[in-house]
Amino acid sequence: VVTSCPTIDNVRNTMKNEIAAAEKDFNAKAKSMSDQEKQKFGQQLQTRLMNRENELMTPILNQINAAIKKVADKKGLEVVVHKTTVVFGGVDITEEVIKGLKQ
Repeated sequence: VVTSCPTIDNVRNTMKNEIAAAEKDFNAKAKSMSDQEKQKFGQQLQTRLMNRENELMTPILNQINAAIKKVADKKGLEVVVHKTTVVFGGVDITEEVIKGLKQ
């Protein structure tokens, strides 16, 4: 469902640019750092990138959850689980959720 969200390409492009900027920043600053400083700075950059990705993905996940809820309410479903957790039975609403995201 996430890959079908219309705004996911924006997130991918933004993250690609963020990662490139972080690599450039690391390479520029790491030249004058000790190994320990490089490791600490690298971890800080990774944390910053993870936070940025979470920041960008939260609205998408909220949009997906709203689409899931809308389909579930329409069908009278009280519980929705990922299809890989269902051994037998159930109703797959994936395509309806994807259609809801694209409207």
